[in-house]
Order: sequence, then structure tokens, then C-alpha cells
Amino acid sequence: MSTFGEFQIGPPHDSEEFLQLFAIVLDELETSTSSGPLIFDVPPGLFLRWGVNSPPTIDDLESGLGSASPPKSWPVELRDKWNQVPKNGFQKALNSALRAAPAFKIASGRLICRILAGVAQTCRPGNEPYASRNRQIVKSRLADAREVINKTYREKEKHSETSVAPKYTLASKPTWPAFESDVVSAEYLSTPTIRLWRASHCGPSYTQKKENQDATYALRCQTGIAFALADGISTSYGAHFAATAAVFSFCQAACRHIVAQQELEPAIREAIHEAQEWLNSALIYLLKEPTAPEWKEVAGQSNMAHDVAVRLLDNTRTRRNNHWGPSLAATLIAGIARPANDGWEVGFIRLGDGAVECWHESGTVTRLIEMDSTQSEVSSCICPSFDQSTRIQGEFHRFSFVSSDILLISSDGLARGHDRTVTEELLEIGILQRNGMKANDFRVLHLLDSASEHADQLFKKDGSQMFADNLSLIIIESVLRKK
Repeated sequence: MSTFGEFQIGPPHDSEEFLQLFAIVLDELETSTSSGPLIFDVPPGLFLRWGVNSPPTIDDLESGLGSASPPKSWPVELRDKWNQVPKNGFQKALNSALRAAPAFKIASGRLICRILAGVAQTCRPGNEPYASRNRQIVKSRLADAREVINKTYREKEKHSETSVAPKYTLASKPTWPAFESDVVSAEYLSTPTIRLWRASHCGPSYTQKKENQDATYALRCQTGIAFALADGISTSYGAHFAATAAVFSFCQAACRHIVAQQELEPAIREAIHEAQEWLNSALIYLLKEPTAPEWKEVAGQSNMAHDVAVRLLDNTRTRRNNHWGPSLAATLIAGIARPANDGWEVGFIRLGDGAVECWHESGTVTRLIEMDSTQSEVSSCICPSFDQSTRIQGEFHRFSFVSSDILLISSDGLARGHDRTVTEELLEIGILQRNGMKANDFRVLHLLDSASEHADQLFKKDGSQMFADNLSLIIIESVLRKK
């Protein structure tokens, strides 16, 4: 088996087209959000021997990449470790190489194997001299390589029909409301029967979050209130924008649909679908207008190169690289609270994570839906999707309350670092008091400030990682509850 340094990527052995493809593959792999080691346990020598002794065809590589188990003609070392291979970067690198190879006129499985060997040589630890040299090759060629990719993309757009549904083929700009100015950090809203406080916060300073990717919003609708809380998925490009757009679009749509339908579930489902449709139209507009000023709003605090962002959005529209998650993605808890009989009721749908709890007058707290605070991956989200045969199918929840019950809805950040309910933890800290919620002076943002300060103090004391994320909270109660 080859050891580190027994081969070198670069001229004169490798063509300029090959080196540019290598630059694209390594850049996309190292820009990805994988938290594990990249090609840690696949030695570069394995790929070299594969390419020289029994080189696969491009078709072989494509069919193997998409299969549950690799073909028998593939190296036994890969077949034996196939369960670990998806986690270590091999599939991401191969997917990127196969997708970009036509732009550089590379159609040889042997050369793809050599690309993979170069990536493995660069990403395995303990090989810094060669890794540094390879990254210099990437740095010096990446700009030209990206231009080749972008030129190919522009020609494809010009000469081929888009694969999405016809309603999204036009470049007309969707109505782009000034929701960023409306979805403010904290707000209080009331009707004659229901009142609501909401806020989002960047979180404890020890987490070093440079952007608050959470968002909350609420609107009066008839005698009730439409509300939404979204948590932008940190691995998704445009996460903050998606969260903000989702909560605003949902609440606007929910108010229209509840008037027309009266029933909670169909109104909420239609409103979520409408919010997703807005994200769809926004994505298509951005791809059609790559220099539009709205790109800056979508990027937020991201430093990602614009051409990479364009490719990520394009991959969301037409999935080519299955190892890239969707852009413009956020978890969402969205619903409507309204008076009912002698108390009040709420209906909502949760996509992804987040906590929903009922705080009873007796002091007990009931989890209305479960959430695993140790799990960082989410099972569902709201994001652009152009599969017209499916719609978001989050589970609908409906609960009735007596007038003295209080509802707390939070993002996953407030559930992290402890075993209690969010309500119980805030009570234990001493920053939530049942009789302290007065319409004129109570602000959820102040509560989240105090929670973040408490978490920072614990971190300084013993390294505890309480509330280790952006924080969002919505509190809803009946105006008629007994004081």
C-alpha cells in the first residue's frame, strides 16, 4: 500500500484541466460542513492502485456511488468499509468530481481515481508538507476553475430548459416584502382575548455565534393570533434569511386562510405551503438574477464565495450532489392561537425541532411535544422544493387550555445543556415569574438576555454549555386568566 508522499499532484504530469478539477473538488469538500475527518481511513495509495491496475469507467463510478453497496469490481478495502465511507468524505469528493468533470473535458475513471488520491493525500492528518503544497495548487487555480464551472452553467441555462415546474421558469421577481424590518427582535401583541410576547436572541457570548439565525413573528387574525418561530439550519446557505422569510410569509398567509376556512389544520397547512412557495420563487429569482442586490440580504454574515453560493442554490433546485443539504432551510413551529369556549386553543405544525410546553397555574409543566435536546440533526424543515407530487407533511397538533394556562414555544437552544423542561429551567434560574408578565413592561428579549448571561457565567465557572445556540421564545396566554 502506498504511503504518504509517494506521488505528487501537479505539472508536468497533470494537465491544467486536471488541476482545475482537483481545485474544485478539494474546495467543495473542505467548504462543506462535515464535522468528521475527511477521507481519514481511505489511503491515497488505494486510489492510485485502483486507477492503474483496474481503472473504472465513469459509468462504473456513477453506478457505484448511487448504490447501497459498491460493485464487486471496486477495491475490497472500500467494500469492507462501506458503512464508514459515507461519513469520511469519499462520497462527497467522488460526487463533486463526477459532477464537475465534463466542464474540464475529463472522461477518464483513471484520472478521477488520481483526483481522489490527491484529496486523500491532502485531508489525512500527519502529512502537512504535501497537504500544504496541494492547497497551494488549489489556491492558484481556483478562480480560473470557478470561471470554467460558471461558464458551463451559463451555457446550460441558455441552451436547455429548466427542469423545474413551468410556474417557476420565469425570472420575474417575487413580491419581496420588507420583512426584515417587520420581524424585529422583540414584540408584544394582544387581542381582546389572547396576548403574546416573542423574541429571538443571538445566544450566550461563549458560543461565538456571529449571526442570529432564529426568527419569530406574529399577527392578529380575527380574534386570535397567528405565530411562527423558525430556526435557520446552520449548515444551510441563507439560513437567517430563510427563517425570517418563513415566519413572515406564514403569518401573512395564515391570517388570510383562517378567515376563508375557519378550521385550524387546513388554514395552517395552506399557510406553510404558501411560505414554501415564496421560498421557491425567491430561489428561482436569485438564480436568474445572479447580480441582484437581494443576494446580499440572503448571504447574511456568510463569507462564502458568490459562485459557490450560486451552485448551492442551483443544487437545491435540481438535486445533483446529494451530499449537499438544501439552501434556504429552517426548522419551523407555526400555528394559530384563538379563544374557544371558556378558555382558548392552539393548533400548530412543527417541522424539525423545538419545544412546546404548557405551564399550568398549579406550577406543573406539560411537554406538549417531545424533543431530544442531545440530537443536532433535524428530520424535517421548510426549504425550497420543486417536487410537485409532495407537500410538507408535518404532524398537526391541537390542544385546548383553560384560561389560566400559559403556552411556551422555544427553539432548541433553550432546551440544550439541561434535563428539565424549558419552563422549569427558566423558573429555576429565576428569570421567569408567573406574576411578572405584565403587558406594559415584560419583554421576552430581557429574559433571553438574562438566560444568556447565566449561561456565560456557568461556562466561565465549569465549562458547562447551557443554551448553546441562538435562542427564541414565544409566550402566549389568555387575557382572561386569573391574576
